[in-house]
Amino acid sequence: MKYSHNNEEQYIDDFIKKLGLTDNAYVDVGASNGIHMSNTLFLAKKGWNGFCVEYNPFIYAELIKNYKEFTKINFSNRKATPDTILDIFEKNDIPTAFSFLNLDIDGYDYFVLDKILSKYRPAIVCAEINEKIPPPIKFTVLYDDSFKWTDAPFFGQSIQQVQVLCNDHNYSIIFVEYNNVFLVNNELSHSFDRPTVKDVWLDGYLNRPDRKRKWSHNKNFEHIYSLSPSESMDFINKAFIKHIGKYTISYE
Repeated sequence: MKYSHNNEEQYIDDFIKKLGLTDNAYVDVGASNGIHMSNTLFLAKKGWNGFCVEYNPFIYAELIKNYKEFTKINFSNRKATPDTILDIFEKNDIPTAFSFLNLDIDGYDYFVLDKILSKYRPAIVCAEINEKIPPPIKFTVLYDDSFKWTDAPFFGQSIQQVQVLCNDHNYSIIFVEYNNVFLVNNELSHSFDRPTVKDVWLDGYLNRPDRKRKWSHNKNFEHIYSLSPSESMDFINKAFIKHIGKYTISYE
């Protein structure tokens, strides 16, 4: 294996086995070309049923070409937004409960995931986070249909913001692999530990021995880890000064 950016596919495989999942179905929103940094290609190769959503028409064409051998995978070229995502799922007959959801759209992920979890109950969710924003800071890019990811540090949701979704939809954060957070449906997750948001982020990102080398592009945020929450908010607001009004930020 090893199509994912880091070791996500190994953890996904482990979590699937631990939960004893047997429906063998996944959904990948923001699937890209289906190969580069894919968290789901290994499932397609195992013969799973899958559904891939990719909006960029050129990348979508690559996806279709790359997956021509997989007869159990369906595709959508529609844009995934909070206003469209449920319709995309419904028109493609996605079952209410399925094994694995992968979400990575580099923008207003929080609002798309909120909509999905309002109706659907994937057993496991892997969602991208803005890994450099520490708990307890709740941060998310606001939904704007015209949003395009052009400023590398400015995207997505913080891990503390994901905890809001977990509280609202009965999920638990169980693991972090650098910039991906794993959630498990609480109705199925009795065999999993429930680490605190801070502990899971420390173990999965900040305290990783190779973090500064692998995530050297985050070096401008290194100072934030010595700040209080209020100071961290000031730091982020200054870092994202040209995006004021396009995100929310708070802490408890």
